[in-house]
Amino acid sequence: SAPPESARVLLNGGWVYYLNVAGWEGNPGAWHIEYAWDGPAPCALMVTETGDDPWDLGVIASQGTTCGDLWGGGNNLGEYSADVDSLRFAPDSTGDWTFELSWEDIPGNNFDLILTDQSGVVLSESMQSGDSQPEVVTWGLVEHQVYFIEVAGWEGEQGWWVLDFDH
Repeated sequence: SAPPESARVLLNGGWVYYLNVAGWEGNPGAWHIEYAWDGPAPCALMVTETGDDPWDLGVIASQGTTCGDLWGGGNNLGEYSADVDSLRFAPDSTGDWTFELSWEDIPGNNFDLILTDQSGVVLSESMQSGDSQPEVVTWGLVEHQVYFIEVAGWEGEQGWWVLDFDH
């Protein structure tokens, strides 16, 4: 008998979701689903998957927290090959901003933090090897200019991430 498969996802209250069960090969058989609520997200401003479009945080205040989940990490010759969450934002004031990324303590998870300008030029990044955390980026930002923060899974399993920012 094969080991059970599992998935863990961030769901929003009031939304309708569908679960598909599909056989890969073999004879027809019975299946059983167990599900549980793990509790609330680790922050109030949750980022949910939006396809290829960045999650738009809008103008962010001098400090705050946002969170989301990566469905896994992976890399292929130095390129991310798994989930990358992209956040578009504009700061409310000019000066040095610090972004600190931490994640759920699951052995083997290694998430990275990348700050780019609106044209995709990398301004700063934090990519510690292994599961060392937090990842921290500090950079001088200009009020109301558009920037992107990427939370990328280099390796590991699905898990929550939390991004604190401060000016």
